[in-house]
Amino acid sequence: MKQKKILFVCLGNICRSPAAEGIFKYLTKDSKEFHVESRGTSAFHVGSKPSKNMLEVAEKYNIKLDSFSAPFKDCDFEDFDYIFAADSSVLENLKKSTLEEDLKKKLHLYTAFSKLYKNEDILDPYYGTKEDYKKVFNLLLEILEELKQYLLTK
Repeated sequence: MKQKKILFVCLGNICRSPAAEGIFKYLTKDSKEFHVESRGTSAFHVGSKPSKNMLEVAEKYNIKLDSFSAPFKDCDFEDFDYIFAADSSVLENLKKSTLEEDLKKKLHLYTAFSKLYKNEDILDPYYGTKEDYKKVFNLLLEILEELKQYLLTK
């Protein structure tokens, strides 16, 4: 069986997308079906670890966030089967990155396959409180479990 290549994208690749990457890896740790990475649409934090607040929240769940911020590149369209955007702004920026409709079909919101939060944005906690980070992390845990179940049927 061919491994499904999953990419999570947010703005800076230090809050939502590294958390999504770490959570999805945790949820699928017993499966060899997935290859997971994350990127940002901006280059503000290239080479940085995930934000301190997100690392602290993840640590409480024993979920490792070990990626470093990297920008989305055009070749990512070819390299990944599914590309998930944290919010509609990130999604629109990704859509503008290609003219090819077949590649645009790979683009979805993180919440695209959620029953309760279908196509809702995941708010960026960057300027928020630790409580905001916890809310985002818990939401990601919930929607990424649904996403895992969906992708296992594909």
